[in-house]
Amino acid sequence: MDNKPKAKSIHILIFFSTFAIGVATLLTMQVVTEAVPALDIWARELRGGWGNPSLYAFFEKVTVLGSSTFLAPFTLIMAVWLWWRKKDLYASIVLIIGVIGSYALNKGIKFAVQRSRPDWVDAIESDGFSYPSGGAMLSLLCFALATYFLILHAQKGWSKVVLFVITFTAVVVTGFSRYLLGAHYLTDVIAGFSFGFICLSVLIGLYHRFSNPNIPSSD
Repeated sequence: MDNKPKAKSIHILIFFSTFAIGVATLLTMQVVTEAVPALDIWARELRGGWGNPSLYAFFEKVTVLGSSTFLAPFTLIMAVWLWWRKKDLYASIVLIIGVIGSYALNKGIKFAVQRSRPDWVDAIESDGFSYPSGGAMLSLLCFALATYFLILHAQKGWSKVVLFVITFTAVVVTGFSRYLLGAHYLTDVIAGFSFGFICLSVLIGLYHRFSNPNIPSSD
């Protein structure tokens, strides 16, 4: 199976990666230099008016999708499936190394920035530092990378669309559940998505470089 990326796809990936780098850089500078960024002040007021017990209970269940308790076995199952069923050893390796590496990167950034969790009264209990959101970063990286590999091997166009829609919805809902439950500031979540996308882009590039060593330059 020819998994070589098209030049247009490469250019799109580079564009959004550059945008993500810009967002991550800007937010990190704001978090480091400002007590509370203006976006978080606005987002706190916005969150204060949404109180709905049923919705809160829903997000408490959804937020588990971004936890290591869920992502670790999910990653392992997907890696085994890609290797065993699709005979794509490179995808399995990239997925496992990518998730572990992104987890380590998230912890490293948190330790460097050392931002405290929101002190909101109704926030769920969370450990560790706040920036960037690990749930947002790792759910995007893990779900999007696994879906990318599934789409590469999908035969029908409609199945690719369904996979994309399901993954996009899961990532957005999981990430923003961390903000709505008070575990993270909104900037934590946005930064988590940004760092996650940067990691995703790098891993996709590495996958195609090693699985297709003769890929020509996009120049």
